[in-house]
Amino acid sequence: MQKIITLLVLAAALGLNNYAFAQRSVKKLFCDAKKEGYSFALTAPGWLVRKGINLVTQHTLSEDKENWMALQDKIKGLRFMISERSTPKQKDILRQFSSNAQKENWQLYASFSEGKNKVQLLVEEKKDMIKNFLFLIMGDEESIIVQIKTDLSLAELEQKNFSFQKNKKQP
Repeated sequence: MQKIITLLVLAAALGLNNYAFAQRSVKKLFCDAKKEGYSFALTAPGWLVRKGINLVTQHTLSEDKENWMALQDKIKGLRFMISERSTPKQKDILRQFSSNAQKENWQLYASFSEGKNKVQLLVEEKKDMIKNFLFLIMGDEESIIVQIKTDLSLAELEQKNFSFQKNKKQP
């Protein structure tokens, strides 16, 4: 009986360690990037983000209004950092996080470049649920990090027909 309890405690500790490590890595990314140069950072709880989405969608004529309204309850929080005049050290911190992301349970979901600007969308999934979206935006002079905490199934996201998806080429 003692072996079973020990095994369960060990399994729980390893599971919590992986979860805590993934959260610590993002927190460390924000902290390290903020230390280097002038940055503006903000963390907003889910209820405030949902109120903001509700307010914005009520006052827009966007054809995606219903899609955003349906997803707003899935958002648990938002954190972002903007650095208008990014230092080389900040850019290195973002590049290093991006290159090590898979080791820290993040998957690259989308990536594109336009001129000198590079955008990466990383996703953290757990049991077919998207727990976090992380946008890394590295421009010529600026750097932006956006983390959206969520409980959204990938299937639910793919079911939504956003207007920006209509321009995608079908395979």
